[in-house]
Amino acid sequence: DGVVDAVDVAPFVLALTNPGEYQNQHGIDPVLVGDINNDGALDAVDVQPFVQLLVGGGGAVAIPEPGSLALLGLGGLALLRRKRVA
Repeated sequence: DGVVDAVDVAPFVLALTNPGEYQNQHGIDPVLVGDINNDGALDAVDVQPFVQLLVGGGGAVAIPEPGSLALLGLGGLALLRRKRVA
């Protein structure tokens, strides 16, 4: 929803501890949305920047958003999957 708040804690923990289940539930690679420090990995190093965002001290930390190409690819996969189901 574009806002980092308490609602984001459980999904962040799920992405960190069980990335496959996060992807199953949310349909997006957890690294794309959980790599808070932008080092290319979702790991324990992202916890502190996430906490800073929660408490409002992380103004300089950008939340990574999926790129247009990633969104296009996900959309294409969803369409292909929909055709197979139908």
